[in-house]
Amino acid sequence: MTLEQFEEEVTAFLDENAERRTPDTETRFVWGEGDDSVAMFEEIDPEEERRQLAAAKRWRATRFDA
Repeated sequence: MTLEQFEEEVTAFLDENAERRTPDTETRFVWGEGDDSVAMFEEIDPEEERRQLAAAKRWRATRFDA
């Protein structure tokens, strides 16, 4: 398999199974501006955490099945 073939296969898989993320132009990093939080873990609502975990499990299963 060539690099180009691999790239085409991976791109097709991601286009079919993942949502493309776009850069958020509203919140670009600017040195010295913004939140100074250095927390290691985000405090999130338990229900939101369950939703995120379920989404992560679905994604891992999709990758495994491919």
